[in-house]
Amino acid sequence: MLFNNTKFTTRLSVLVVLGCSLLVATSSSSSTVVGAANIPESVKKAAGAQVVAATTESPCVDAYILKSECIEWAWWGECDKNKAFMHDQCRQSCGLCTPTEDEEEKCTNHLDTCTEWAEKGNKKVDNLCHGHWNSVKDGKVITGAYVVEMCPAACKACGIHLDDRDIDLGIGLPQSFDGMDTEKELFNLLKGKVAEIRTYVESIEDDAVREVCKMSHPNCARFALSSDCESHFDHPVMKYGCAAACKTCENLVNDNGIFEARHMWATALREFREQKELAHQTISATM
Repeated sequence: MLFNNTKFTTRLSVLVVLGCSLLVATSSSSSTVVGAANIPESVKKAAGAQVVAATTESPCVDAYILKSECIEWAWWGECDKNKAFMHDQCRQSCGLCTPTEDEEEKCTNHLDTCTEWAEKGNKKVDNLCHGHWNSVKDGKVITGAYVVEMCPAACKACGIHLDDRDIDLGIGLPQSFDGMDTEKELFNLLKGKVAEIRTYVESIEDDAVREVCKMSHPNCARFALSSDCESHFDHPVMKYGCAAACKTCENLVNDNGIFEARHMWATALREFREQKELAHQTISATM
């Protein structure tokens, strides 16, 4: 496989920069500290008295009054540690149902500090939505993936799904990563990178360059998260097919780069559409 990086598959541990200052934040609706311990018993009892138990026919929403708490508890693994409570009160955050399109379109921040984190960053990175850092608080590792989870609007990750719908983002092929569907940390690191790439592409002023500044490989964002953009900078895939992810689209004006990038994107888009059509035909044949 192209640019196979075994170190990258171990939860991207080689990417993070140790020693960042600790992050302590409060929810917009409570004083819960980021990385807090298990759900308090008082919360469980209160929720049980306030909300009728959800059924499989109920709307795919979090029944608990503070949705931000559900999202954070789910992030820290409470869906497995406290199944009875979480499966009743935080069904959507635990991924126990499929939300409607209206619910998916709701993209808001869940911490008061989200805007500050995205705009000011810390001593290591200028934007905490990006994954190249970590911090430890109360034994819990906080990374850019956590910030993307709690601050999707501030991280500009709204509308990014990491599936075929992302072809409509206009920045190239939908991005993927082996294991991302079961590893939420990896999923969000990739999602944050795609958001970063989208912002970069939109900032390009030259129309001719922006038009061909695409991700023509489904692993471009993965390459950008690792060191592949630098270590394989002269490879055609990096120079032309992943210039958007590597943030080198301005260089396409050299050495016939715009032509090469346009050709690579046209080929990638044609193959994507052919695969979609084949999948559709296969499904239709089985019905």
